[in-house]
Amino acid sequence: HAVSVLEGVSNESEEKELGSNEKSNKQVHGATETGKKLQNSVAGLLSRFLPTIEAFFVVNASATDAVDSSSGVEEHNDLQRLVGGQQLIDFVVANKVLINAILRSSPSLLDKGLRAMVRIPRCRPFLDFDVKRQWFRSQVRRLRQHANRRHGSLRLNIRRQVVFEDAFNALMMRDADEMRGRLHITFDREEGVDAGGLSREFFAILAKEMFNPNYALFTSTEDGCTFQPNPHSSINQNHLTYFKFVGRIVGKAVADGFLLDAHFTRSLYKHMLGMKVRFD
Repeated sequence: HAVSVLEGVSNESEEKELGSNEKSNKQVHGATETGKKLQNSVAGLLSRFLPTIEAFFVVNASATDAVDSSSGVEEHNDLQRLVGGQQLIDFVVANKVLINAILRSSPSLLDKGLRAMVRIPRCRPFLDFDVKRQWFRSQVRRLRQHANRRHGSLRLNIRRQVVFEDAFNALMMRDADEMRGRLHITFDREEGVDAGGLSREFFAILAKEMFNPNYALFTSTEDGCTFQPNPHSSINQNHLTYFKFVGRIVGKAVADGFLLDAHFTRSLYKHMLGMKVRFD
């Protein structure tokens, strides 16, 4: 019953909103009040389930021995090392709607009682995309705040005629922590304060330049819309360093929330994610 209520909240609210144009102001007000009451009741329902679910996760997701967390992210790949490994997975599968609803209302739980949803690879597919995105952004924001305190903003002065080369020379000298700082772009001999527009233009130019045939880094597929690494990229003596630079640009754009007009093949995305590539 709880799951059906959770799944129906948004649908019921949307149906009432769609029909609002045909109703009087009084009816619309009544529908809105009903929707708020339903959401409040769901919030109360979640708060009742939370202590039990959190306790279940704490007990069953605990490791039976020490786990190496030197990489900074503690992962449990072997369910046999958990107190209730398979039992935990079965619970997540059966209650994924309820778990995602709880995480939407309390995102910080992914760093606390329900962190197993992130740290156990077999649990991650049951997180809804919006929940993953919210967690990802919170982690990026935390890393950026730390980087800004240590290094300050990432300020680049770029010449428009050689954007790719200037960005390459400036960013390949930075370490990962410095790259997380807030980006500020100024174009040489141009006045302007970067409030987001100059950085957006910077990424737009780089998105075109990285596919420039003169660098021999990527080739287009038959459809001409997606790109993959050029098998003959070694003609460029610095091709491996340039590939690393492109990876940094893509990562920086994703972390900072900038749209990068660069479309790669699905096989390349799978390589990035460490997924097995299949040939159909």
